[in-house]
Amino acid sequence: MLPLAVIGMLPAIGKNDDIVGAVGTVVIIAECIALVVPIFFVERALGKKFDKDGNAKNYL
Repeated sequence: MLPLAVIGMLPAIGKNDDIVGAVGTVVIIAECIALVVPIFFVERALGKKFDKDGNAKNYL
Protein backbone atom coordinates (compact mmCIF):
# COMPACT_ATOMS: atom_id res chain seq x y z
CA MET A 1 0.00 0.00 0.00
CA LEU A 2 3.01 2.25 0.38
CA PRO A 3 3.42 2.83 -3.37
CA LEU A 4 -0.24 3.84 -3.63
CA ALA A 5 0.15 6.21 -0.69
CA VAL A 6 3.19 7.80 -2.30
CA ILE A 7 1.34 8.19 -5.59
CA GLY A 8 -1.63 9.68 -3.72
CA MET A 9 0.61 12.22 -2.01
CA LEU A 10 2.42 13.34 -5.19
CA PRO A 11 -0.08 16.13 -5.97
CA ALA A 12 0.70 17.67 -2.56
CA ILE A 13 4.40 18.23 -3.27
CA GLY A 14 5.26 21.88 -2.86
CA LYS A 15 1.85 22.84 -1.46
CA ASN A 16 1.19 24.48 1.92
CA ASP A 17 0.71 22.50 5.13
CA ASP A 18 -3.09 22.61 5.00
CA ILE A 19 -3.25 20.99 1.57
CA VAL A 20 -0.66 18.35 2.50
CA GLY A 21 -2.67 17.56 5.64
CA ALA A 22 -5.94 17.29 3.73
CA VAL A 23 -4.45 15.06 1.04
CA GLY A 24 -2.75 12.93 3.69
CA THR A 25 -6.02 12.55 5.55
CA VAL A 26 -7.78 11.38 2.40
CA VAL A 27 -5.00 8.88 1.69
CA ILE A 28 -5.13 7.52 5.25
CA ILE A 29 -8.93 7.18 5.16
CA ALA A 30 -8.72 5.34 1.83
CA GLU A 31 -6.09 2.98 3.25
CA CYS A 32 -8.23 2.28 6.33
CA ILE A 33 -11.24 1.52 4.17
CA ALA A 34 -9.12 -0.80 2.02
CA LEU A 35 -8.03 -2.68 5.15
CA VAL A 36 -11.46 -2.92 6.82
CA VAL A 37 -13.76 -3.79 3.90
CA PRO A 38 -12.28 -7.27 3.28
CA ILE A 39 -13.14 -8.23 6.86
CA PHE A 40 -16.85 -8.17 6.01
CA PHE A 41 -16.35 -10.44 2.99
CA VAL A 42 -14.31 -12.91 5.03
CA GLU A 43 -16.89 -12.92 7.83
CA ARG A 44 -19.67 -13.61 5.34
CA ALA A 45 -17.71 -16.47 3.75
CA LEU A 46 -16.92 -17.96 7.16
CA GLY A 47 -20.56 -17.62 8.17
CA LYS A 48 -21.55 -19.73 5.18
CA LYS A 49 -18.96 -22.40 6.02
CA PHE A 50 -19.43 -22.63 9.81
CA ASP A 51 -22.40 -22.55 12.21
CA LYS A 52 -22.67 -20.22 15.23
CA ASP A 53 -20.73 -22.70 17.42
CA GLY A 54 -17.80 -22.85 15.00
CA ASN A 55 -18.56 -26.28 13.62
CA ALA A 56 -18.26 -26.88 9.88
CA LYS A 57 -21.63 -27.14 8.18
CA ASN A 58 -22.36 -30.45 6.49
CA TYR A 59 -23.88 -30.14 3.05
CA LEU A 60 -24.42 -33.86 2.54
